[in-house]
Amino acid sequence: MKRRIDLTVFIGISLFLFGLISMSYGFITVIISLFFGYTGIVVYVKDVLFDIVFLLLGLLLIRKNKNIKFRSNQIKR
Repeated sequence: MKRRIDLTVFIGISLFLFGLISMSYGFITVIISLFFGYTGIVVYVKDVLFDIVFLLLGLLLIRKNKNIKFRSNQIKR
């Protein structure tokens, strides 16, 4: 049986992956710039903080569509 992926989950996964790739690029750039003695780290820290927003937004969109059933709702009184 085929399972269709919801559009918001797809967008969430895309944003999450973009944030991961961009954040890893930022970390690698900071490490290389520290190795060569460049001290303009403030720009890269802001970039990494911006990437955290993409990660959190992606996780929010993914978690929004999960149907969470708590145990108290399953117990019939």
